[in-house]
Amino acid sequence: MHELSLISEVIEQVSRDACERGIEKVNSVTLTIGSLSHVQPDSLQFCFDLAKQQTILHDAALEIIKKEGNQLEIVEYEGEQAHGEHSC
Repeated sequence: MHELSLISEVIEQVSRDACERGIEKVNSVTLTIGSLSHVQPDSLQFCFDLAKQQTILHDAALEIIKKEGNQLEIVEYEGEQAHGEHSC
């Protein structure tokens, strides 16, 4: 199931970027998935729900937008700024 590998990389990238920006909790992640990418949105959602546990995305919702092409891209994420010191 390559969806687990893909979503693990997405979680890692979002977590790293959020930490650099002082975000302590991610509330939502929006991805685009190309129709030729061979990624199953339901499987990706399932893997996201498993892989996000114990991360700053633990309560985050995943929005998947289908489009033409073969890419999987992180469109945006939303989160909450850390109050004071943050640890990453």
